[in-house]
Amino acid sequence: MTSRRLLLLLDWDGTITQHDTLNLVAPASSEIKYDSPNFSVYQDEYMRDYTEFKTKFGQITNKEQMYDYLHSIRSIEERSLNRVRRLFEGTNDAQRRNRIGKICYRNGWAAMQFWMAQKAACHTLAAYIVSVNWSRTFISDALEECARQNHAEQIISYVYANELATKPGTDECTGLIQGPGQRECILTGLDKVRMCEAISTKYAGDTIVYVGDSTTDIPCLLWADVGILIGSGDQVRDMLHQAGMDSVLHTVDSWKQLDAMQQGKSIVYASDWYVVRDLLQH
Repeated sequence: MTSRRLLLLLDWDGTITQHDTLNLVAPASSEIKYDSPNFSVYQDEYMRDYTEFKTKFGQITNKEQMYDYLHSIRSIEERSLNRVRRLFEGTNDAQRRNRIGKICYRNGWAAMQFWMAQKAACHTLAAYIVSVNWSRTFISDALEECARQNHAEQIISYVYANELATKPGTDECTGLIQGPGQRECILTGLDKVRMCEAISTKYAGDTIVYVGDSTTDIPCLLWADVGILIGSGDQVRDMLHQAGMDSVLHTVDSWKQLDAMQQGKSIVYASDWYVVRDLLQH
């Protein structure tokens, strides 16, 4: 793809994994210590809020409205965080770690891990995860375990995601969900792109590649030097279509025919991690 070093920024849920993993972060019924309903109740409440928000917002017809939508949805995400606090209170990381084996990784991720490790060993690649997930620890532990099982080196430098706060000196969760470091929680696509921009300041001159799968990833996909949409991408395609931006989406073959400037303004579709790896080697 390029002789420059690669800065690889990756989403987690639905990108590295096949499915969303919040249901694995959430406690099982037997782990809930206080008077809280099961996670499915919070999911239903979130979907009601989300459906109402979409209805009130109305049709998206251009890029500006799309970004307004992606910004405004933060209020729904904040409301969800406030609800689930009681759910996580008193739980611990060990309980969540026991569910790591249930994660299903997207096709080709093991091969991608080996390729990334080879590039990192040659100092030609750096990789980070930027996620709206609620547990940075869960993601980090999962990556370590996945690499161990695949006999690969885990070279992702850091996971930028929200975290379940714990009581001092313990791993018992207070119920509070915090952003990475001293930052606000990562809840929207605009939060994610600001995080990506902050990371990129340390890698001036690198080719920035972002891989994601959902509408939350759209700002990052459009911002990166190379934006790669992995999986079916149906929701992303639909939102870009509404905004009149169908022309930014390309198959791998059509993307390769573009010049460098056009490639930098496009999102290329990849069905799995094998395609991503092959594309980055192009």
